[in-house]
Amino acid sequence: MRPAPCGTACKTYLRAWVNCWEGRAEEPTRKGRFRSPMSVDIPQGRDLNIVRVHRRWGMVNIPKVGRVRFRWTKDLPVGKRANKENRITGARLVKDALGWHIAFRVQTLERAPSRTRVRRQVSTPT
Repeated sequence: MRPAPCGTACKTYLRAWVNCWEGRAEEPTRKGRFRSPMSVDIPQGRDLNIVRVHRRWGMVNIPKVGRVRFRWTKDLPVGKRANKENRITGARLVKDALGWHIAFRVQTLERAPSRTRVRRQVSTPT
């Protein structure tokens, strides 16, 4: 662990014990590694270099891991379809009971709906 996160974790742990000793809270409990799903965040979308191999499969370059193949299930803004308004901003690798999955963060700008005039039909008494 790097020094900065460790320092923050140690401060938080010490603060929890101080709150316990002063009667404001219960004893801090240990949280196991398996309480949350294992995941790895990849914050830089520009480093991913996503390539569509064919209709069902794509390849992504994950830093410090290398090329990883994934099943292409949704349309992604890659290549000509990517621009400043529609792009991949990052990804997350998640491990669950079925194995490893990758989830891409996509930034899309949607245009505001145009204001259309609704014509109401007025019935006239006859």
